[in-house]
Amino acid sequence: MQRVGLQRVSLPLREAPALEAGQVHVWLARPTGMPMPGVVPAGEFGGNSSDNSDRNSDSNSNSNSGSNSGSNATDHSADPSAAGWAGNRPESRVDRVRRERIAQKFLLRLLLGAYLDCPGRDVRLVRGRHGKPELAGELAGSDLQFNLSHAGGWLAIAVARRIEVGIDIEPADRDVRWPRLARRWFSPAECEALAGMEAEPARREFLRRWSLREALVKAAGMTMAGSAGRIAAHPENPNRLLQLPDGWAAPGQWSLIEFQNLPGLTGWLAAPGEVSSVRHFRLIGQEGPS
Repeated sequence: MQRVGLQRVSLPLREAPALEAGQVHVWLARPTGMPMPGVVPAGEFGGNSSDNSDRNSDSNSNSNSGSNSGSNATDHSADPSAAGWAGNRPESRVDRVRRERIAQKFLLRLLLGAYLDCPGRDVRLVRGRHGKPELAGELAGSDLQFNLSHAGGWLAIAVARRIEVGIDIEPADRDVRWPRLARRWFSPAECEALAGMEAEPARREFLRRWSLREALVKAAGMTMAGSAGRIAAHPENPNRLLQLPDGWAAPGQWSLIEFQNLPGLTGWLAAPGEVSSVRHFRLIGQEGPS
């Protein structure tokens, strides 16, 4: 598999790089502070998004239900000043989370629109059976597949054609009660390997293996609660899958790519088939990094 190093791309995004079947593009951005012109359609892809953003849960947020309201109304809060954030009132946590989610949705639509050759505002999203976001309306028949995750102020979006993808990123310094979670979700061999490590290396290794499961589950369009406990990776090499839930592609058919050079993050990309190449892009604002 060919991996191409990080390429910086500035807004405005006029067109997407060429994407062939079997290729995956991974985009990284820090939405906070980036220009967010225009409007975001309300009622779509709302609530807790299927991008594993709710980090205090034991399970993948794909298990959270959500639906498209079908409304054609627009939410002008894509411009923070329109939502009251520009005044002197201190920003509450609710406002901050809402602003961040609006920015994430905006960038996702902008990016997908570039690949679909249409304005981002025309990209409609709905949730699949288990909460995974999907293209809707006239774009539902497209061969474009995507997935997203966010952590530590970063947004990661994977885009591919004709192959499902799952992506997950986690803060590398995330404080997690890994012994309890490992006993619940990991294979006995993986738990034994973690138990033999010092505390800090074990915490980091747990996050690697947890993030791998998140990416696998998202690529399969399932939920962590129903799938994570039936996934087993080699205790010495998580890139080698030993067991997957019934009905999934066989362990040897998966393409797994670990992100090892992301600032302050750990993460994985997973696809149930052959991936010929992965290209990495950093989306930045017009006036420099954001």
